[in-house]
Amino acid sequence: MKSIYNALNSAYDKLTQGIVVLLSVCVLAVIFLITIQIVSRMFFTPVLWTTDIANCLMVALGFLGSGWLLRQDGHVGIDLLYCNLSRKKQLMLSLVTSTLGTVTSMVLVYVGFKVSYSQFLRGVIIVTGGWDIPKFIVLVMIPIGMVFVTIEFMRKIKHYICELHQLGVEKKLQKNL
Repeated sequence: MKSIYNALNSAYDKLTQGIVVLLSVCVLAVIFLITIQIVSRMFFTPVLWTTDIANCLMVALGFLGSGWLLRQDGHVGIDLLYCNLSRKKQLMLSLVTSTLGTVTSMVLVYVGFKVSYSQFLRGVIIVTGGWDIPKFIVLVMIPIGMVFVTIEFMRKIKHYICELHQLGVEKKLQKNL
């Protein structure tokens, strides 16, 4: 059972790293598209579709990168109170917030896929100056990104439980000595 867990963990880590590489390419593409837009507007006829594609890529960046950002603890946090707590209370608080984050992200996965599917069935199009983009393509980035956020929160929960258990074992050992 543990080897299956380790294999899934390793596969997920590789998938996440692949997404990070893809998102890095997306950042470069956004920079390139915006540069094209600026240059074409100054010297030639504006290329309207560049803004549309750049906007879609930025939505993908925001949601698909959120799981990786959570793994890196890169989200903004207020730790004034947190830093003054004991290690056990910090772990308990982190466990509670990660559990709430898991539930919230699971709801966003469900609702996001439901809305995206509805937009797909209805054939809703984002009509812009340059390109008509099916709305579900943009919206589906939300639930896909939230799947990664959910997984990262679940990993954090496992980590906090293991660390709480280890903290309890250490205290018992200290009492026995």
